[in-house]
Amino acid sequence: MDTNNSSFEKLLEQYTLKVASHFIDSIDSASQAQIIEMIRGINCSSVSDIASGSHIATEVHQSDNSEWQLVLSQPIDWHAVHRQMIIDQVRQLAKLNESRIHQLEQVLSSTEHRYKKAKMTFWHEPYRTRLLGWYELLLEKYHNQLIRPRIAQQQYLELLNQL
Repeated sequence: MDTNNSSFEKLLEQYTLKVASHFIDSIDSASQAQIIEMIRGINCSSVSDIASGSHIATEVHQSDNSEWQLVLSQPIDWHAVHRQMIIDQVRQLAKLNESRIHQLEQVLSSTEHRYKKAKMTFWHEPYRTRLLGWYELLLEKYHNQLIRPRIAQQQYLELLNQL
């Protein structure tokens, strides 16, 4: 049982460190320094104290209540929160759309290359006409498929500029 508990504590510690590292990497350097100092200030005898939450009660009681009351009394600007969420989603859509455009351009380029190669290679009329016609239909299809993502990309960029 003791080995299970110690392996759990190790896994919990690794997980906590990974989550903290990811979180710390995603914020500005001033906030990073504050969080690192806060983490250093927490004195836990073991990871099980962290899991049980017993250290939190002592930290909260030790901190200045006026600081907590000041932070908690400030209203949340939900408009700014929603705006940021929309900006993040539009950026993600633009990124996905950009990769789609890139994929279609690669397919179009390779099809154009195969069309040119077939045009130069095949001299026998019955096969040549059918093959070149097929490649021309594919090229038209890929050009048409590129129109929608390009328009959407422009709209995403315009929307980001407006936000």
